[in-house]
Amino acid sequence: MSIINAGRIVQTGPPEELHARPATSLAARVLGDTNLLSGTAADGGVLTALGLLELDSVTPASPVTVMVRPTQILIAPAESPETFPARVLRAEFRGEDYRVELDVAGIGQPVIALTQAWCAPDSMVHVGVRGSAHPLAD
Repeated sequence: MSIINAGRIVQTGPPEELHARPATSLAARVLGDTNLLSGTAADGGVLTALGLLELDSVTPASPVTVMVRPTQILIAPAESPETFPARVLRAEFRGEDYRVELDVAGIGQPVIALTQAWCAPDSMVHVGVRGSAHPLAD
């Protein structure tokens, strides 16, 4: 599979690899919902508004944008270690799960999560990240 932008190949590979490890934010968005977070990489991790996240590849210490898929966002009803408060903006039932948009301080766009449980709009929840973040080239 190839991702093409303005007539140029952005990235080529198996669909599963492109979804898990896109090269750019464009490639990440083409293959589904994504959360793009700004942060600072150092010592195998990246400090973001959602805390210190492990990186899935070696990244030089510098400002970086990372991708976290909605399936990696955990929603908890109460505060727990490594979670951050969030307000539910919207929840949409999608047959097998709910697509939830969340407002988290320090992030300029809604954080998207996929969850099995309904979250009432305007309710307060706590969010965390499972797994590692993927750094993007842009």
